[in-house]
Amino acid sequence: MDHGKRDNAYRMRARLRDDRLALTVSVLLGRLLQGFSAGAELGGVSVYLAEMPTPGRKGFYTSWQSVSQQVAIVMAAAIGYGLNQWLTA
Repeated sequence: MDHGKRDNAYRMRARLRDDRLALTVSVLLGRLLQGFSAGAELGGVSVYLAEMPTPGRKGFYTSWQSVSQQVAIVMAAAIGYGLNQWLTA
């Protein structure tokens, strides 16, 4: 391999390393924004669920927010476990 091709290979590798850092930072910032938006939504949903039902049913309807979050966590964990088992080398 001559020097010109080797220099191009080093430059390409450095460019990919810089792109990987930029992609990692952008994914991290996106997940951070997603977390803030999900957290901001919880208060409004709790108030709505507490005010919506007929008298005597407020606890039942409000509890569904927590139940649905727990079901989502279990499903996400099951999907992650399944993908981990399926995609192992």
